[in-house]
Amino acid sequence: MSRFWQELKARNVIRISTLYVAIAFGLLELVDIVSGPLSLPDWVLTAVIVVSALGFPVAVLLSWLFMATPD
Repeated sequence: MSRFWQELKARNVIRISTLYVAIAFGLLELVDIVSGPLSLPDWVLTAVIVVSALGFPVAVLLSWLFMATPD
């Protein structure tokens, strides 16, 4: 298990996952706040949740494949 964890760290999967969750949370909060004053339908928040949930595995997979580095 330790080798797997080290590989995740080396490929920046942990960093990308944390960043994705933070951005998705911020986006959800923003949509929740502005949906009332803008009279957005209820399905908009649900759509943002679904798109965020579906995008997470894609972000993890891409960070694994492309090894996002500062270079």
